[in-house]
Amino acid sequence: MTLRLLVADDSVTIHTMVRLAFDGEDAVVEAVTSGEAALEALGRVRPDIVLADAIMPGLDGYALCGRIREHPEFGSLPVLLLCGTFEPFDPEEAQRVRADGHLSKPFDPSELIDRVHALVGRAAPTAAPPDGTGARVRESFLGPGAILDLFGPGQPCRGSEAARGAGGLTDEDVRRVAEEVVRRMAPEVIREVAWEVVPELAEVLVKRVVDSRDPEPELS
Repeated sequence: MTLRLLVADDSVTIHTMVRLAFDGEDAVVEAVTSGEAALEALGRVRPDIVLADAIMPGLDGYALCGRIREHPEFGSLPVLLLCGTFEPFDPEEAQRVRADGHLSKPFDPSELIDRVHALVGRAAPTAAPPDGTGARVRESFLGPGAILDLFGPGQPCRGSEAARGAGGLTDEDVRRVAEEVVRRMAPEVIREVAWEVVPELAEVLVKRVVDSRDPEPELS
């Protein structure tokens, strides 16, 4: 039976990451950019699970989960909250709205797959036996719908297969792959990623500078 996922996140990058993680599996990923849109899509998509950004404009992931729990038809639907690296996670609020767990972004594709299958009560795909997949992933980059070989011919390595083989990459492998990804990325994609990442990094850097300053002397 086809696995149906509903992703509510204002980042199109996260939409792409989820789609690539489940590429090659019998799964359909429906992505929306707000909690309000996710509520409207429930009846149409009829998802097996909802992945919701904990912090987003309007109806955030916590509130969305709470609304789903009140829904007469989808009240028991599994909800996994997605939290940014620099965003605070509120475990008490997550418990109050009865979320089924949370996952930090950026996430490992294999971890996402395992968590989703566990929550919907299905066994995750069995890892393939060693067959050189790691070597193919080592010389690959994330293309549209697959991990594609960069430096030689060969069959595309699907996203779920790549997730299982990526654990054997060294730091040097990751650096080489990252450089090749950036070289091949379209300028508009680079700009989109920059708008996603740079503000968060800037916020962290500013906070570090502020925290490193000596406190103002108290006036007597």
